[in-house]
Amino acid sequence: ASIFFEQYKVKEVEGPPGKTAFVAYRLSQSDIQGLTKTINAGTPLNKRFGSIELLSFKAGSQVKPGDKLPLTVAWRVVDTPPNNADYAFFSHLIDVNGRMWGQGDANEFRTEEWKPGDIVLGNYSMDVESDAPPGKYIIDVGAYDRNTGVRLSSAENSKDDQLILGSAKVSEAKAIDIEKIQARQLANVGDGIEFLGY
Repeated sequence: ASIFFEQYKVKEVEGPPGKTAFVAYRLSQSDIQGLTKTINAGTPLNKRFGSIELLSFKAGSQVKPGDKLPLTVAWRVVDTPPNNADYAFFSHLIDVNGRMWGQGDANEFRTEEWKPGDIVLGNYSMDVESDAPPGKYIIDVGAYDRNTGVRLSSAENSKDDQLILGSAKVSEAKAIDIEKIQARQLANVGDGIEFLGY
């Protein structure tokens, strides 16, 4: 459930059948002050990329191969973005050798609707590859323009176009003990998937 109240909603966009793609809210300065504790409950960032400032984040600390690693980032619009910009956020799960094993890419809050002072709590959860080996991984985030593919640079360093948030552990996938399945039923359900029972 959103921490925002229904009265602040300004836009809701339908996604796949029966689902909402996103809901946008606009809050006054006093409303924002009331939500500061929630935003500050995450790990503070205060890192600026182009027109936006990343404020804080919360991320899962452990994930299994094939699952989603939850990641929520609070960000604020600092300046009006350039005309025709279409910004999106990326998140990556990277091993010690620099190989990416999970990623997320999202932002359905249209850039042309951003106003300076807007604060967004975005869900940028990552799909982790099913064959990701167990171990410790780095989580990084950044933003880019979908029209050009160009990443937004840090205000402090133009060569800095991503931010390492921390780390997460990919746990070992547990093998199924077929002997412990109480109601065995073998059925081929397609695409190389077999239902063994429950």
